[in-house]
Amino acid sequence: MARPKSSEKLNKRIQICVTVDQKKHIEEIASERDFEGVSDMVRLDYLKVKPKRKKPTESEEALLKGVAALQQISKNFEQVKGVISDDIMRMMRTEFIAVGQLITKGLKK
Repeated sequence: MARPKSSEKLNKRIQICVTVDQKKHIEEIASERDFEGVSDMVRLDYLKVKPKRKKPTESEEALLKGVAALQQISKNFEQVKGVISDDIMRMMRTEFIAVGQLITKGLKK
């Protein structure tokens, strides 16, 4: 079965009753298999529908955290605009761009 077309929204739920231990066990299996959640695992196993996105690896997670940190630094950087000379601002902006490109390359691998 193919992935639903983009116009087909995943808006129907199937509920089952399980014990706390069973729920934990199912979630552990999904996590061990690198699924974002149980739903993705069930859709793949029973409907043969691939997940829209995969759980990030440790290195991808670190890169994503790096991007978030860089974005926060950039916001802080904008707040000091006018306090720092234009030359220093240009140098710092160039460095931010270089770091952003390195992180982007790491995410594309």
